[in-house]
Amino acid sequence: MNETFSRCQRIEKLQIEVRKLIDISKKVHVHRSLLTSLCNKLRHYSISIDHLNKNDRPIDEKEECQFDKLEKVFHQLQEIYLFQYEENWYNYLSNNPISSFLEEINQYVDNINKISVKLKLFENPPLQWDEKITLDENIHDLNVLQNLFEDIKTSNQSEKLNEILSLKNAIIGSPNASKSKRNKFLSRKTIKESLSPFEQWEIDLNEVEFQKKIGSGGFADVYLGYLKTDGTIVAVKQLHQQKFDEYMLEMFQREVTSLSELNHFSILPFVGAHMKPPYCIITEYMNGGSLFYRIHAKDPSDRLTPTKLTIIALGIAYGMSYLHAKQMIHRDLKSLNILLDANDYPKICDFGLTRTKTNEMMTGRIGTCQWMAPEVLSSQKYNEKADVYSYGIILWEMLTGDIPYRGLNDIQIAVQVCKNHSRPKIPRSCPQNLHKFIKYCWNEDPSKRPDFNTICKALEDGTILFPGTDVSALKNYVKTFSATSMAQSNLQTFAQLIPTDIDPYYVSYDDINDMVMNLKNDDSIIPKMALAISNPNVKDMLYKFSFIPNIIIHLNNSNDSNIISYIMLLLTIVLPDEQIMNTFLEYGGHNALMNVLPKMGTILIPRLLDCLIAVIENSNSLNESHSNKSKKSKNLSKNTPKKSKSEKDKLSNEKLKFNFKQIHMVRLAPYLLCTDITQRQLAVYLLTAIFDNKYFKSTKIFNAVIENLLKNSILEAKDDLLTSTLALLLKISSSHKTKEEFKFCNANDRITALLNHSNPQILHLSYLLLQVLFTRYEQSQCTIIAFLDTFPIAAQRVDEEGLLACLNAFTLIMNHETTFIAVSQHNASISTDLIKCALNSSDLAIQISVLRICYVFCSNSKSRGAFLSHIHTFVQFLSECTIVSIFASYSLTALLSLVDPFDALGDSSDTLKIYITKGLQHQHPNQNDENKNVHSNSTKHSKKSKNKSINDNINEHSNEVSNDHSNEVSNEKIIKVSNMHYNDDSCCECEITASALRLLGVLCGKMTGAMLVEDWDVLDKLVPFLVSEKKEFCILTTKVLASMSATAPYCPILTSSMSVLFERCNDNDFEPFPLICLSNMTADPTNAKLCIKYLDILLNFAASGNLNKVERSLVIIFRIITLKEGKKEMKNNNRLQKIIDIAKQNKEKKILVLVSSIIDELVKNDDVCLCLKQCGLEFLINELDKYMPQNNQKIIFSRISSRLQMV
Repeated sequence: MNETFSRCQRIEKLQIEVRKLIDISKKVHVHRSLLTSLCNKLRHYSISIDHLNKNDRPIDEKEECQFDKLEKVFHQLQEIYLFQYEENWYNYLSNNPISSFLEEINQYVDNINKISVKLKLFENPPLQWDEKITLDENIHDLNVLQNLFEDIKTSNQSEKLNEILSLKNAIIGSPNASKSKRNKFLSRKTIKESLSPFEQWEIDLNEVEFQKKIGSGGFADVYLGYLKTDGTIVAVKQLHQQKFDEYMLEMFQREVTSLSELNHFSILPFVGAHMKPPYCIITEYMNGGSLFYRIHAKDPSDRLTPTKLTIIALGIAYGMSYLHAKQMIHRDLKSLNILLDANDYPKICDFGLTRTKTNEMMTGRIGTCQWMAPEVLSSQKYNEKADVYSYGIILWEMLTGDIPYRGLNDIQIAVQVCKNHSRPKIPRSCPQNLHKFIKYCWNEDPSKRPDFNTICKALEDGTILFPGTDVSALKNYVKTFSATSMAQSNLQTFAQLIPTDIDPYYVSYDDINDMVMNLKNDDSIIPKMALAISNPNVKDMLYKFSFIPNIIIHLNNSNDSNIISYIMLLLTIVLPDEQIMNTFLEYGGHNALMNVLPKMGTILIPRLLDCLIAVIENSNSLNESHSNKSKKSKNLSKNTPKKSKSEKDKLSNEKLKFNFKQIHMVRLAPYLLCTDITQRQLAVYLLTAIFDNKYFKSTKIFNAVIENLLKNSILEAKDDLLTSTLALLLKISSSHKTKEEFKFCNANDRITALLNHSNPQILHLSYLLLQVLFTRYEQSQCTIIAFLDTFPIAAQRVDEEGLLACLNAFTLIMNHETTFIAVSQHNASISTDLIKCALNSSDLAIQISVLRICYVFCSNSKSRGAFLSHIHTFVQFLSECTIVSIFASYSLTALLSLVDPFDALGDSSDTLKIYITKGLQHQHPNQNDENKNVHSNSTKHSKKSKNKSINDNINEHSNEVSNDHSNEVSNEKIIKVSNMHYNDDSCCECEITASALRLLGVLCGKMTGAMLVEDWDVLDKLVPFLVSEKKEFCILTTKVLASMSATAPYCPILTSSMSVLFERCNDNDFEPFPLICLSNMTADPTNAKLCIKYLDILLNFAASGNLNKVERSLVIIFRIITLKEGKKEMKNNNRLQKIIDIAKQNKEKKILVLVSSIIDELVKNDDVCLCLKQCGLEFLINELDKYMPQNNQKIIFSRISSRLQMV
C-alpha cells in the first residue's frame, strides 16, 4: 500500500529539496551568476510557502501527482547544478550545446511556476524569470566560460568559443541589453583609465616578497609577504577574476577608495594596490587572526579574555563611528571582517561592499545572513543602523563564544529573523546592562537602535562591560586611543609644527643662551632646539650649556606627544657625547625614558625605541670607559696619595644601569609583531641589549615577551630577524624562571616547525633551542613526528656545528616510545639519513653521535628492523680500528642477534674477521707501526672534536642471545654500554677488544655464526682473555663461551676452559654465564664425564638457594649421573643426603622436577638406591607427591617408590 502524505508534509519536502539545491550551488564552478540568482529566488519561494505547511489535510491523487512532478523538477535542477561543478563542467559542456543549458533552466523555471500555481501554492507565477532579469548574469557567465575555454587547448576549443560569441551577440543584441553593467569584459585601456586616480597607491608586485598563502575565499586568495623597500609585513589579497566587467571594476574601485580614504586606529591600514592583472589589494598584515577565529578557537591559549573582549567591542565601535562620520556604511560587518593586531586591538576590514550614504535609503541583500539586519534580509530600504544590528550580533557572539543561528541555513535564518522576529538566545548569566544593550542594538526598528557614538560612550565609561573586565586596562586603552588619535593628527600636520622662526645656520651663541634660559618654563623651545642642533656648530655651542636636566623634567612631566617626540629626536643627537650622557644618566634620564614608555601613544613608541637603544649603547661605552679608568688607577704606585670621595667618579655602576620591569616588557611586546619589520628588529635588538647587560632584577620579566618572540619565529620571517629572535630566545631559555612560559606558549612545536627552514644558521639556532626545551619538557607525539619528518632535509642543510646540535636534540627524544614507533614507520628513510650523516662527515663528534643514536634504535624491538638493511654499512665502519668502529660495533652486535650471520654478512664477513682478530691481539693496537698510525689518526680526530658536545644521555641497552640448544638458557644480556675517555689510546684499545668479544658472543649464539668463527680460527685467542687482569675481558669472554656452548658444546676451547669456568662460578660478577656454559657443555657426554670431579662443587651450588644457580647446577648433575661413572661417584651418603635436602628446601616446581629426575636416574643403581632409602628418600617422595599433582610426575614417583621397596 502506498504511503499517503498530507499537504503540510509535501510542502516540507519541497522546502528540503530547495535547501539541498542551495547547498549544491555553493560548489558550482560555471554559470555561477545565473544559478546563484535562481537560488536566491528559490529561497524566497521556500520562505513564502512556509505559512502553508500548517495545513494538515490529506491530498488527493491529482495533487499527489502534481507534487511528484514538482519534486522531480527540483531533482532535475539538482542534477544540472552538479554538472556545473569544477570536475564535471567541461565534459558536460563539451558534449552539449551551451544554449541547451540555458533552455533547460528556463524550462525548469517555467515548470515550477505552472505547477506551483496549479497546486494553489501561489496565485501568480512565483519565480520572475525572463531575458531582462537574467541578462546580466548570462553575459557575466558567458564571459567567464570564454575565459576558461581560452585557457584549455582542445580539439573543439574554437567551436565552443564561436558558440559563446554567438550567444553573447544574441543576448547583447536584445532590447534589454542596453544598460547592462555586465554586458562584456572591459579592455585593459578602459580599466587603466578608470583606476588612474589611484596611481599614487600603485605597488609593483616585484616589490613584494611573497611568503605563503594564508587564506582563500570565493573571490580572492590572501598571501603573506614583505615589501622589499621597507620590510613592511603585508597581506596581499589577489582576486581570482582577472578580467573586469563594469560591476567587478566598481567593486574593486570601491574597496580601494574606501581603504585609501580611511585613516583610523581601528581600521585596517591600506598599503597599496596592483592595478593590473593579477589585481591585488595590499594591506598591513594582522597576525592576531580574525575575531571569528579567536572567539571560536579550540586552543584555550588563543581565546580572548573578558578585558580584551570589551576593548575589542570598544575598538570596533570607534572604527564604525569614524566610518559613519565619513557618511559610509560597511554593509558586511561580522566577526570574520574584524582582524586583530599584536595587541589584540581590532581592525575593521573588507570594504568591498561599503557604500557612501545618500539621502535615499538603500535596498538589496548584500552580506552574510547570520549578521544581516532584517531590513537587509528582506530587501527593504536600510541605512547605517544596519551596521548597528550586525554589531549587536557580534556582541552576542563574543559573549557566548557560539556561532549565531548555528545549524540553520540561510532560508531558515531569514524566516527566524524576518518572520518570527527571533534573535539568538542571551544566556541568563549575562549582566542585565549588557543584556539590554545587545537587545537595544538588534532592535527590529532601526530607528530605535543606538548610533555608534552612543555605543562608544557606554563602553568608555564602563556602563557596558563583559563580565570579568579589568576596568583599569580598559581605561588604558581609551588613553591609548586618545594618544594615538592625537599622534596621528600631529603627524598629519607635522609640517605645520616645524618651527619656521629659526634657521639653524643663523643661530648665535646668544640665541642658544636664550633657549636654554627659557627652556625650563617653555616647552615650545624644544622643537626649535631640535631643529637648531642639526647644524654641527650649533650643537657644539649647545654642549657648553647645562640643558639636559630641564629636558629630563619635560620628559617626565609633558603629556604632549609632539613635544616628547622632539625630545627623543634631540636626545638621539646629543647623547653620543660622553659628558652629555654622563649628565643624562646622573639626573635619571634613563628612568625618565622608561617612565614614558608605558604611557606613550603607539605611533610614537618607535622613536622611543631608537632613543632607548642609543642610550643603552652609549651608556655601555661609558661603563667601559669608567672600567678602564678604574683598572689604570689600580696600577698607580702605592705611594700615590689616595683621592678623596669628592674626586672620584660621580657615576657608580648602579647609576649607569637601567632597571626594566614587567610593565616595560608588556609595552614592548607588541612591537615584536608590528607590521614594520624595522620596528620588530629594533624591539628584538633592544630586548637583547637589556638581557646581555642585565638591565633587570629578575629574568621573570621576559615572560611578557616570550609568546610574541615565538610568534615571530615562523618560517616566513626575514632571515636576519628570525636569527636575532632565536638567539634571544636561546638566551632567555637559560633561565628557569621562564620555564613555565615556554611550556605554556607551546614552544616545542613552534620551534620544531622552523626545521623546514633552508638557512643553516637558523636551523642551528633552532636545534640549540630545542635542546633546552627537550631537556625541560616532555615532547608530544606531534613534536616528535615533526622533528623526524624534517630530519632528512635539515641534516643536509646545516653545517657541522648545526648537525651536531641537531643530533644532540635527536638524542633527547629517544626516551619516548613514539620515536621508535615513528622510525619503524619511516621504514629505512630515517636510518639511511642518519648513517649518511656519519659517512659524509669527517668530524669525529658527529660520527660518534650518529652511531650512538643508531645503537639505541638497533637495541629497541620496535625500531631495529629499520636498520637491518645497514648491516654492511656498520661493518664498513670497522675497516679502521678507531673510536668510530667501536660505536659501529655496538649497533652491529644488536642487529646480528636478529639475523642469520652468514646470510646477513655475505662478503663483508672478511672485514668483520679482521676487526675481531685485531681486537683479540693481546697487545692491540701497539703491536706494529701500522696499528699505531690508526690510533694516532683517531686521537687527532678526538682532539679536533674535544670541545664539541656529545650527548652522553644514551640509555643503557642490552642485546639478547638466544640459545638454540638448551631450554634452560635464553635471552641473556651480553652487552652494556659504558662511557669512555675519547682521547685515551689505552681506553680505546681496551674498548676495541671488548667490542670484538661482544661481536663474537652474538656470532657464536647462532649456528652459522659459530661456524664462521670456527673457520676464522680466532677461538684460541680467547684463552688469555679468560684469565686477563682486566675483569671486563674475563666476563665478556665467559659470555662468548656461554654462547658457543649453546651452538657447539663440543668445541675444544670449552673443555680447556672448564676449570676456569668452575672458578668463575664463585664470582657474582660472572653470574649466570659460567653455569650456562657448563650446563650446555655437559650435553656432550665427554664433557659431562670431565665434570664428575666437580660434583661436590655442583652440589654446593645446588644447595645455595640462588634459584638460577640451583637450576643449572642440577641440570649438570643430572647429565653427569646419566653416565655409569657419575652414578658410581654418587654412591656417597653425604652427596645423596644433599640431593634430598635440596628437594626439601625448594618448593619451586621446576626445581622439584629436576630433583625427581635425578633421583629417578639414581635409583636405577641398587647400591645407590639403598643409600637413598637409608637417607629417608621414601618419606620425601610421599611429601613431594602432595606438591606435584601432574600425572607424569606421579609416574616418576611411583617408579621411584617401587624401586625403593625392591631393595
